[in-house]
Amino acid sequence: MDTQPAAIPSGTKKALRACMLCSVVQTPQDFKKYGCPNCEEILQLQNDSERVASCTSAQFDGLIGMMNPEESWIAKWQRT
Repeated sequence: MDTQPAAIPSGTKKALRACMLCSVVQTPQDFKKYGCPNCEEILQLQNDSERVASCTSAQFDGLIGMMNPEESWIAKWQRT
């Protein structure tokens, strides 16, 4: 599996999708290329456009940014 560099998703909100399991937000192309960084073992989104469409949603509101997931209470709350 390719390692995905940490990056803020670019593009308009309409071009982004959120994982329905962990709520991570990426472009559909990133979900297809790298899978979900938190749930890939469960969802198996990598290289599967149909799974990306069925396991992610364009309907989400807001974003969370984490600098240090090991010490973040938000990361614990989000289980990431």
